[in-house]
Amino acid sequence: KTCRLTIKSVPGSWKDSVDGRIGDAINIPLKALAVDGKANRSLINLLARRLDLHARNIRMVTGQTTRLKIVEIAGFTEDEALRELLE
Repeated sequence: KTCRLTIKSVPGSWKDSVDGRIGDAINIPLKALAVDGKANRSLINLLARRLDLHARNIRMVTGQTTRLKIVEIAGFTEDEALRELLE
């Protein structure tokens, strides 16, 4: 099972966190700056920690250079992933 989630990343924030939803997207502030892919790696690592997965089970489908991203997560349905991330 896999799912795709829409993420709105906010690089350069004061903490890494999952701050609920903005429309259909999950709002995720990140301390890392959007330089040389650092914010993308930080996002993948945060999702992996929150979902108790290896980072290799999370893939960025779109949005490598924008704040609005779609990530694919192996091992979770959309409802399961949202429950884990938003609790």
